[in-house]
Amino acid sequence: MKQMCIIGLVLVCVLASVPLVTMAHDHRHEVIVQNTNFGTSTDRPGFYQNALQKAVDVKANLEQRHASITDKFLERASTTRSNLFDRIGDVKANLADRRAHFASTSALRRANLTDAIKERIIDRANHAARLLDAMLERLKGLADRIEARINELADAGEDVSAARAALGEADDALAETERAIEAVKDAMHTALDSDTPREKLQAVKTLAQTAKEALRAAHQALMEAVRELPKRGIGAPSPTTTSP
Repeated sequence: MKQMCIIGLVLVCVLASVPLVTMAHDHRHEVIVQNTNFGTSTDRPGFYQNALQKAVDVKANLEQRHASITDKFLERASTTRSNLFDRIGDVKANLADRRAHFASTSALRRANLTDAIKERIIDRANHAARLLDAMLERLKGLADRIEARINELADAGEDVSAARAALGEADDALAETERAIEAVKDAMHTALDSDTPREKLQAVKTLAQTAKEALRAAHQALMEAVRELPKRGIGAPSPTTTSP
């Protein structure tokens, strides 16, 4: 009796478990079918198409960004280059202005310096000419005194022929001296009117030396006329003039 009861319970449990197994099997089959349907040949073209479209869109965006970045870079480079050229142009213009200003200032300084040098040369030349004229006038004054003395002695009955001859030679020497001094003055004016007065005045020095030698010769001739004066009667004029 007990065995029959046990067998009945076992059968009941088996029968009760059959629907659960069937339900689990059906659910698993449904999941497998759903999973299998995801990879069917009917859905794959759409998936690849979407992926390809996304790749194309990404590539297009990248190319667009690259083009935009390139355009901005080129624009900045062009602006920088233009600004650089402008700055270079400004620097060159400023440099040219400074050079022009420096050149004009230097030219003005040189002109002022040249004028100052020329003024000093003119002053020295005029001073030298005045000295020569002064020495000549002193010698002429001495000749006039000697002539007056000769006339006095002649009126007193003295023989003054030798003194008159010496005085004539002295007068010739004075005339030669005057011509030499005039040549010096003319050469000075020519030199001072030229663009290179310092170089031109080198020739004036030679003429001035000639004039000085003529002054010495005239002075010696006058002294010879004094020595030829008769020693009797009124005293001879004192040859106290400074030798040139």
